[in-house]
Amino acid sequence: MDSGLIIINKAAGMTSHDVVNAIRKIMKTKKVGHSGTLDPMATGVLNVFVGQATKTIRFHQEPFKRYRGRMRLGYESDTLDAWGKVVAVKGHREVSWDAIQGVIPQFTGEISQIPPMFSALRHQGKRLYELARQGVEVDRPPRKIQIRELTIKPVEKDLFELEIQCSKGTYIRTLMDDIAIALNTRGIMTSLTRLESDGYTLEEAASLEAVAKKMAKGDTSFLIPMAALFPERPVVALTPEDFLDLKHGKTPSLEPFDGLTRLLYRGRLVAIGDRRASGNVICQRFLREAENGSPI
Repeated sequence: MDSGLIIINKAAGMTSHDVVNAIRKIMKTKKVGHSGTLDPMATGVLNVFVGQATKTIRFHQEPFKRYRGRMRLGYESDTLDAWGKVVAVKGHREVSWDAIQGVIPQFTGEISQIPPMFSALRHQGKRLYELARQGVEVDRPPRKIQIRELTIKPVEKDLFELEIQCSKGTYIRTLMDDIAIALNTRGIMTSLTRLESDGYTLEEAASLEAVAKKMAKGDTSFLIPMAALFPERPVVALTPEDFLDLKHGKTPSLEPFDGLTRLLYRGRLVAIGDRRASGNVICQRFLREAENGSPI
């Protein structure tokens, strides 16, 4: 079985788990997982891991992601987006560019954000969206998030397009409504596309249909192989002795390296290593590979 990463351009209407199930059928394996959940209405980059690559998911935790979304001013919904129930119509009011430019600094850098009720966070063991559907609202403590970049441009009348680079855990629909409140109105999110996640971009992504067609022809060019994962991390090539040491839980004698490092044996990724302050190499994750160098 081939192992690696597939960068999927998720279509609207699918859950992230729907995508995983589809890849399981296409690749004919149950060993599939993803990083960075996308809501069903959102589109864009969803990184899907196949085979041994699923063991590397926890290392794909780039703290910042990039999104493009649209915000319509003058409306309020229970879910803060266009897919919820509209609970108030504020009516369109002309918003000057000076006013928009004036509020942007309030929403860049480190800011506090109160998570929406319609979210998967838990309160006393229950998901917030379960409580919200019952008409129950509870206090949610604000959380610190980081907004590295925020740009806004008009599309039409009360519709604006935002591009955002933000930290993990940011709720874009909440950010849009908070911006609208700062402009003395309310706002809902009408679309959302993830442009970049863990360093992989929308330009590199493929649709499920495209992946299925290629796989049917035996073409796996859509699959990023194990050895090509973590391209920003340094590489240490293991000798047969080093490989056997790691395999048997021993610390190999390696050249110095800092932080997380790819440990390759015969050109294949076999482990993620971490040199601690003590100087010892800790094998953070060992990936099975036959000693004859057969693919993992």
